[in-house]
Amino acid sequence: MNFKHLKETKNTYFTHFQFAFPEALWAFCISIVMFIHAFFPFLFWNGNFDRYVRDAVKRLNRKETQLII
Repeated sequence: MNFKHLKETKNTYFTHFQFAFPEALWAFCISIVMFIHAFFPFLFWNGNFDRYVRDAVKRLNRKETQLII
């Protein structure tokens, strides 16, 4: 466990929550979609997972850039 995570990322509990909670919610939702897709491949395949991963990487990179400045 990294008890220095907030300090290392220059976050307070609130700012960390503001970023992490929506990310966790999106990850949870997409995991349900992918779970269903595993059993029924003809459902939900329109690139949503690929787009989710690309967008998540962009959000994380944007967050890292904000921390460096």
